[in-house]
Amino acid sequence: MKLKRSLLAFVLAFVLVLTAAGCQEENTDWSAEYQGERLAPGVYILHMMTAYNEASTKVQESSSSSSSSSEDSSSSSSSSGDVDVLTAEIDGVSGSQWIINRTQELVKEYYAVEDKFDELGLALDEEDEDNIRSTVENAWSSYQDYYEQNGIGKASLTLVVTNSAKSQKIFESIYYEGGTDPVSQEEINEQLLQDVSKVTFFSMPLTNDDGDAMSDEEKTQAREQVQGFVDRVNAGEDIDTVIAEYEGEESTHDHTQEGVHDLVIYQDTMQNYYTYGTLFSDELMEAAFSGEYGVAQLVEDSSNLYMILRKDVREDADLLESMTPTIIEELKGDAFDETIAQWGTEVTGVTFNGDAVNYYTPDKLNFES
Repeated sequence: MKLKRSLLAFVLAFVLVLTAAGCQEENTDWSAEYQGERLAPGVYILHMMTAYNEASTKVQESSSSSSSSSEDSSSSSSSSGDVDVLTAEIDGVSGSQWIINRTQELVKEYYAVEDKFDELGLALDEEDEDNIRSTVENAWSSYQDYYEQNGIGKASLTLVVTNSAKSQKIFESIYYEGGTDPVSQEEINEQLLQDVSKVTFFSMPLTNDDGDAMSDEEKTQAREQVQGFVDRVNAGEDIDTVIAEYEGEESTHDHTQEGVHDLVIYQDTMQNYYTYGTLFSDELMEAAFSGEYGVAQLVEDSSNLYMILRKDVREDADLLESMTPTIIEELKGDAFDETIAQWGTEVTGVTFNGDAVNYYTPDKLNFES
C-alpha cells in the first residue's frame, strides 16, 4: 500500500525496461476507454510494470518455499532471477497471462480512484501539486531514456503520479482525524508504543584500558560501578549530571561512549538503529521497549554494560505528530488496498483496446538497463 500511494517510491521503484520489437501495429495509440475518454498506452505500460513486479515477487516467494522444503536446497531455485516469470504458473495461469490480467485490474483500480475522488468532492492543494511536479521531474530525470524509448510520455507519468496523490487524499479522508472512519488517538498511541521507544542511554564497553576483554573481576567491578549510576538516578539525581560527573573523573580512561545519548529507537517495521548507526542488541531492545518508564536499569550484553532510562514516548508531542501518518498507514494500509481492489471490481464499462493489449505484452519486459 505504501508503494501504491507513496509518490516517489511509486515511480522510482520501476527498474524494468520495456524493449519494443518490430513495427508498432495500427490502433495502439490508446489502451483503454472509460466514460468516453481514452487512456494513453503509457499509463497501461506503467501498470504493467507494477503487475510484473508483483508477479516476480510471487514467483520468488513460491520458489523460495519450494527450495526450503527440498531435501537438497542447493539444487533448487531460490529467486525469480532463476525462474522465468512469464512461463511460471501463478494462480493457475502462466505468468504472462497473470501479468496481463493484473494490469487490467490495476487500470480499473486507477479509474476507481478517479471516480471516488470526484464522488467525495476532494481536491489537490498547492502542496500536492508541488509534490506531483517534483516526483515527476525526479523520475523523468532518472528514467527519461527508458520512458521515451518505449512510448511512455511525461503526460502519462504525470497521470499515474496524480492518481497516486488522489489515492492518498482518499485515504486521509477516511482514516485521518475528521475522516469518515478515523483512527482513534488511543489506537495511534498503542501502536506508537509498539513501534517506537525513547530512552536516555549510556554504555560501557566490556574491555579494559588496553582494549582487551575484561577479566571476571574487572567485569564485576564495572557492573558495580554502572549499578551505582543506576541507583543514584533512581534515587532522584539527574542522569546527565551523574554521567557528566563520571566522565569528568575518568577523563583519562576510555571506558565509555562519549556522553549520554537521548535516543529514539524504531522497532520491527523500522530500522533498529540509533543515531550512531550501531545495531542494538536484543537485551537492549528488550529494555527499551519493556522497561518501566522513568526507572533506570542495568543491562548487559556480550559487548557492553548499559544504563538505560525509558521515557514515555507519548509525551513527546513533536515525535507523536511526525509519526502519526506512518502509524495510520501501518494500521490501515492493507485494508485500504483491499477497499481499492473492491472498488476496481465494481467499475463497469471499461473497454480495453485489443490491438494495444496484443502489442504491449509482458514478453517485452526485461531487466537490461
